[in-house]
Amino acid sequence: MGPHLPNPLNQYSVFGNHTWHFSFRAQIIFIRDVIDEERHLYIASNKALRENIFTMIICIENRIPLFVVGKPGTSKSLSKSMVFDAMKGYSSKNDFFKRMKQARTSQSLSKE
Repeated sequence: MGPHLPNPLNQYSVFGNHTWHFSFRAQIIFIRDVIDEERHLYIASNKALRENIFTMIICIENRIPLFVVGKPGTSKSLSKSMVFDAMKGYSSKNDFFKRMKQARTSQSLSKE
């Protein structure tokens, strides 16, 4: 992930005291690049949405399987659709995501 991150993030060590600060700044940058100003005009950038988007992008880039589980209303489906709309490889609208992998999904819904 390092080469894809903008310069303000590359200066932080992912080990030691800067881990939380690095994660928070990466979440802000990712959500800024995922949000499409025209389509996502009235979507609030809350903590759950930022964390879901951050985790999804990291896992997709590193080919780590991810199960997103949570209570209703915690931005699971919204974050998935926003990430998959943004991560289209070379076809992405945003230059940041043009350098990343194209995302593909497989979805399984279940009830307890």
